[in-house]
Amino acid sequence: MIPIRNRMWQPRTSCPSRRTMYMAPLMGIVMLLAIACIGEKGVAPSEASPTTTLGTITLSPLNVVMAVGDTVRVSPIGVTLSGAPVTSYDSVLYVFSDPNDSLRVSVSSTGLVTGLTPSNSPVLLNVVAFKGGYAAANQAILQITATKFSGAVLSVQPVPPDSAKLAGGENKFIVPLIWNPTTGETVDNPQIRFAFTKTECQYVACYQPQIPAVGALTSDQLTLDDNGQPRYTRLDQFTPLGKPGTVWVRAEVLVYGVMLRDSVQYTLTYTLNNEVDLDTRGLSGSSNLRGGTYIAPGGNVLFYNNVSPSLGATVSVEFDDPSAALAIDPPSDVGGASGNITPMESYTYTQRLFVTPGTYHWTATINGSVPPYAGAKIYGVIYVE
Repeated sequence: MIPIRNRMWQPRTSCPSRRTMYMAPLMGIVMLLAIACIGEKGVAPSEASPTTTLGTITLSPLNVVMAVGDTVRVSPIGVTLSGAPVTSYDSVLYVFSDPNDSLRVSVSSTGLVTGLTPSNSPVLLNVVAFKGGYAAANQAILQITATKFSGAVLSVQPVPPDSAKLAGGENKFIVPLIWNPTTGETVDNPQIRFAFTKTECQYVACYQPQIPAVGALTSDQLTLDDNGQPRYTRLDQFTPLGKPGTVWVRAEVLVYGVMLRDSVQYTLTYTLNNEVDLDTRGLSGSSNLRGGTYIAPGGNVLFYNNVSPSLGATVSVEFDDPSAALAIDPPSDVGGASGNITPMESYTYTQRLFVTPGTYHWTATINGSVPPYAGAKIYGVIYVE
């Protein structure tokens, strides 16, 4: 799960409300400013210890499927900036993302949730905890059904021909299966938050709750991830960022009072689609396209002639192994179907398919242009991994 960045607030009363919360940025990890009383001569703020300063909260339970009339308590589980557990809070607010959800679910000041009417879409319950002048937030996902059934099991396993292998940039949608295998009863279209470790979130963009403003705490302040960059995806989706590796997709749902869990490991590869842009920027006789182009086996590379038509130039490309540059389906009608790329006019492109892992060098030549571009060459590498 991606934790929510905490922010500092300053109450005017002992019981904070939406009207009495004010924000100041969190300026550091170790040297933090605590709230201090100001007398006639003033008192300098003291340094707040990372071992006692509220850092982030998770929620228990995070995902809930409940029937009309059922109740469940949603509680924050906090840790300090140093990772120590937080055992108490100054106050906790429970706020719906959509105010209309109060017709489907009621929630008490202590987090007791009661199902009122069936929900056709997930109810997003935002929880904001306050302690010692700091706030942290997270979001629980609730689904209300008309009735309940016993013996439910959970599965997030891919169903063939789907697999647990993903290329970079491919959006992955997972619809959990919650059903009784004996009776065939199911929960219709459940949507849940999947859990990833902080390390795994370097490999995938996962759901990031967009928590609405609470008092002086803005939505942006409550929904930033650890790196300060929001990564918004759909609730039932995650997206590989193009870095090969493996991640576990973990699902944990409280279904009619019973905690269900399942997980599946996905193998992430490079993208199946990449592009080489051929132009005259930085050219002086020859140029190397730095960094190379990475694709997964079975991926294709698009070669685009971006040389201005005013230069009257075409661009051709030769591979060190033309047999590896296969035709796509349907084949390109510019630059030839496969192998070396014949001269392409300005602003046209061709594609090549690479199925065999390996390193493939190519050389592009600018033909029929004016000096200093005439005969200039561009060198590059395609890595198929």
